[in-house]
Amino acid sequence: MSDIFCETRGGYNFTTPKESDIFYYNGIAWVDLNNQVSGQGADMPPKLGHTANIGGRNQDLIFIIGGSEFSKVYQLDTKTNNVTSPTILEVIPNINSLIFMSSVSYGGKIYLFGGGEMDIKTDLTTLYNSHFILILLI
Repeated sequence: MSDIFCETRGGYNFTTPKESDIFYYNGIAWVDLNNQVSGQGADMPPKLGHTANIGGRNQDLIFIIGGSEFSKVYQLDTKTNNVTSPTILEVIPNINSLIFMSSVSYGGKIYLFGGGEMDIKTDLTTLYNSHFILILLI
């Protein structure tokens, strides 16, 4: 059985200073990676309501998309534990906070479906019935 990386359980943990949790699912149980990653250049930006996909030539990159700042996409290199911002070859939609969307990676592209935009000042949520395609230079 091969191991699976998953970001569904991680993300912003509402602590001060702001931090994000990183977990690893090995097919049997969740493994907390926070102690292994801290101080190694993989400090995850605070994210809430994001989606994640595996990609890269060797399927060793995790792309974290959306959440509190949709205009930023992060990539976690699972070999080095480094977090960087990948080069995106398409225009990212001008949405401040696209949350709770679905996504799938296929053929070097990441397809994003639906989601919503939340205004924390008014507590109103706008839901979208649309899709975006991110083409990454990796």
